[in-house]
Amino acid sequence: MLILFAASGALQMFGIKIPILYEMHTKGYGSLPFVVGSFSMGFAVVATSILGIVMAFQLNNDRKTVLATLIFGSVLPILFMLIAYLKR
Repeated sequence: MLILFAASGALQMFGIKIPILYEMHTKGYGSLPFVVGSFSMGFAVVATSILGIVMAFQLNNDRKTVLATLIFGSVLPILFMLIAYLKR
């Protein structure tokens, strides 16, 4: 489901709107299985991301590298979005 959302979002960025993907990405279907699946997917992504960060700090001897990677991975996307927003 995560790949489906990513693919439909990427297509929309280039102006390609496939009706079934467009509706699913923007409106959702509202059915209980879809809502539960979407929630589970989001929770799993957050949980595995947190676990990955914890593991990186525990298993790597050089905490500066882990911290630098975490900072750049957080700051750069925000900076790119800010630049794109200000160019409008």
